[in-house]
Amino acid sequence: MNQNMVDFQIDEKFEAAICCCDGINYLTKEEVSSFFERVYHHLNDGSKFIFDMSTKYKYDKMFCDTYVYDDGDIFYVWENELFNDEIVNIEINFFIKDINKYTRITEEQTQYIHTIEEIIYLLEDAGFENIEIFDDYNEKEYSDSSLRAVFSAYKL
Repeated sequence: MNQNMVDFQIDEKFEAAICCCDGINYLTKEEVSSFFERVYHHLNDGSKFIFDMSTKYKYDKMFCDTYVYDDGDIFYVWENELFNDEIVNIEINFFIKDINKYTRITEEQTQYIHTIEEIIYLLEDAGFENIEIFDDYNEKEYSDSSLRAVFSAYKL
């Protein structure tokens, strides 16, 4: 079943929910709010919600350049364009090697930069409690130089 993150409806409740790979960075602030409300609605009491996001620090430090990667069979060029310190437009051109030629595939993405404070507010507004934030997927606490923030929040 495929549904939109912002307004999904499932006729079940769950013990946990996970959203990884920067899922919320693809949503506007208003869409994140709706997503958190939907997740909260679909969790049993006492359940945990875990998700990650790329941080403003990551966008400021790493998304300001063009990246080129070549592993032999796949070559890609990744370009980023920042707007208003809030939106990043990404264009990735993949060149996939076939016997005598490369096939080009272009992917365009838009990501939104959210602050930690904004996300905490939206989680609490949706009803989540006991919010913890980690530096990537380890037990280190989040810091201003974390590239990825991993949140853990409870529906009590």
